[in-house]
Amino acid sequence: MADKEIEINGRKIGENTKVTLSLSMISWIIGILLFIISSLATVGYLDIKSDVKNQKSLLEKEKTEYKEEIRGILQKELRYERERREKITEDIGEIKGDIKVILEKTRNLEGDHTGYNTPVFSTQDTSSAPRN
Repeated sequence: MADKEIEINGRKIGENTKVTLSLSMISWIIGILLFIISSLATVGYLDIKSDVKNQKSLLEKEKTEYKEEIRGILQKELRYERERREKITEDIGEIKGDIKVILEKTRNLEGDHTGYNTPVFSTQDTSSAPRN
């Protein structure tokens, strides 16, 4: 027996030992490898599909929350602008009232006792007849 030979169950195995595979054995090995690869690919595909579905639902939820947040901000801003406009309208009404009071008092100070709607009549003769 050479230095690099081993005896297993009565058979000598060494460097010069030839290993032969039959065609059926090779086809079984290739079949098993293809089955393992396709199983791993299927599991990976289903895992990725599940992750994509979860991410899509999470994105839709975030999108809805963002829309609600923007809607709330816009409603708050519109409410603020509406209240501001109403305040301006009220202030304008108060200013108009103050102006009317000021005009009435200035007319009273000038000695004009006529009201806003009182017609003013002239006592002068507007006829074209000569006076002597």
